[in-house]
Amino acid sequence: MKTLFALMTPSEVSAAAARGAVVLIPVGTTEANGPHLPLGVDYLVAAALAERVAAAVDGLWLPPINVGVSQALDSFPGTLAVSPDTLGEQVRSLLGSLVAHGFRHIVILNNHIPNQYPVEYAIRYIRRSTGIVVPLIFPAQLAIALSKDIFEGREPELGHGAEPSTSLMLALYPEAVRLDLVQETPISPFKGLEVVSPLEVAFLKSRVNLFLDVGDLTDTGGWGDPRNASAERGEEIFSRMVDYVCAFCQAWIKANSSE
Repeated sequence: MKTLFALMTPSEVSAAAARGAVVLIPVGTTEANGPHLPLGVDYLVAAALAERVAAAVDGLWLPPINVGVSQALDSFPGTLAVSPDTLGEQVRSLLGSLVAHGFRHIVILNNHIPNQYPVEYAIRYIRRSTGIVVPLIFPAQLAIALSKDIFEGREPELGHGAEPSTSLMLALYPEAVRLDLVQETPISPFKGLEVVSPLEVAFLKSRVNLFLDVGDLTDTGGWGDPRNASAERGEEIFSRMVDYVCAFCQAWIKANSSE
């Protein structure tokens, strides 16, 4: 059975909407992820997850939104970026079209932190205008949450362009990973302050938001230590992610059907 929306005919789409199929929308970006990873990590992982889940739950998945709010990395070659307004309007329009065609179970897989706010606003608009609640799952966050046992005591391996992204890409697109360029990259302090992420620094017993460019913190566009990454590790993490999203989609359909 077809699951990719773009390969379906109008009658097949109508039938899918009539049976209450879930539609997954993968969202990511195209940006630097360190020296060894391809630019499309975020959207490639989201799309692979959407494809696998759609097949498992008899749902559909849309072609991914592959350019996002990546201005913090635009000093690195290959990074593409759109404005938050552009992304938000695209997501709002897609959701509106799906609802107009009769879909009531829509799940967004957004795999890029700076996309969160414009996508959230689009989701809120759709609820106000149509009554449809659209859940959002963040695959990168999900991967870390579901692999705490794998990385326990190995937290320095985690980071942008490090783990678990490198293991996931070795499992999904091994030919795209430049193992000869894998390296450990620390995240540099900013004006003497400990950097937690490009969005915040640690200060005394709390944190302060600073909206930094990634170029302020690293010369590679990534940080962390991917040297222990493996396809086997990536396959295990991805399998857990698929199981989780499948379980949520099934629970969401059931919850909506009982109303």
